[in-house]
Amino acid sequence: MVTPKMEIKNATTLKIIKKMIKNEKEMNADIIWQHLKKNGGSSTKELRKQLKMNDKEFLIALNLLSRENKIVFYAKEKIEHV
Repeated sequence: MVTPKMEIKNATTLKIIKKMIKNEKEMNADIIWQHLKKNGGSSTKELRKQLKMNDKEFLIALNLLSRENKIVFYAKEKIEHV
């Protein structure tokens, strides 16, 4: 049986987890942004490889940067770059 006290604790735990996930996404986006500022544009494949992020982390961070208009995507010799 779930008590009201348990529901409040579960809701609080869920809020903390969501905040941690948001912070991780923002941290990954900042890592990409700082790398691009220092080293210039790169192919997305090479950038992901250099930063050692998994596909999901990398794409979420790129999406965040794109929505903030910090990066643009372009094709160079049929290879996607940022």
